[in-house]
Amino acid sequence: MLLVFILCAMTFFSLAVGRDVGLVSALFDPQSEVTLKEEVQRLVSLWRGQENMDEQDLATLSQLAGPAITDSPEAAPVFRAPIEQPPTPGPSPDISDTPAPHSPSPQPDAPGNVMAHSFNQVESGFEAIFQADRPIPAPNVFFIGAPARWVVDIPGDWRNMARFNNTIADGFIRQVALGEHDDYLRIVFHYRNRELLRPAQPPAFSRRDNSLTVTLTTPKNN
Repeated sequence: MLLVFILCAMTFFSLAVGRDVGLVSALFDPQSEVTLKEEVQRLVSLWRGQENMDEQDLATLSQLAGPAITDSPEAAPVFRAPIEQPPTPGPSPDISDTPAPHSPSPQPDAPGNVMAHSFNQVESGFEAIFQADRPIPAPNVFFIGAPARWVVDIPGDWRNMARFNNTIADGFIRQVALGEHDDYLRIVFHYRNRELLRPAQPPAFSRRDNSLTVTLTTPKNN
């Protein structure tokens, strides 16, 4: 009896499904893309037009199928992965705004430096020019005899970066010597005539920017 019942049930199910029996078998295939929900929705759409369809059975199938599938985009939303935007490049640095490197200015507490000096025979006598890395203050001057020489002291903490002893080949000045001391830089102008008495005119000074010019007039009894 059981076997006869099963055969009758399968026969009735095949007549009811008809040509869609292949889709029903696909429901039990794990590799199939057809789902139970999609198949029930399709059967509901097919049976809605049959007049002899029981309303209760139709309602049961509708609950199983869920909302009807339509062509409306709201019924089947599509989710897409967000598109990553490339990073916006920042403004390139303006090279013109970069300050140019410059040599540091001398510190106020650092000692001053005499960088160079030059000696020349001029019409009025003898000229010595000293170049420093900062303005040179007004010097102090005095004369010492036996041997005869003028002494020029630049006050402050100074360092001599040029030659210390300078021999002059001709003229009434034979040597210019520089010496470093704690509170001053001493410049000594030695006369060629060691027995020379004190000249009538002391050295003349001219200061401009970072230079000091010392001019000694030619003595009358040279």
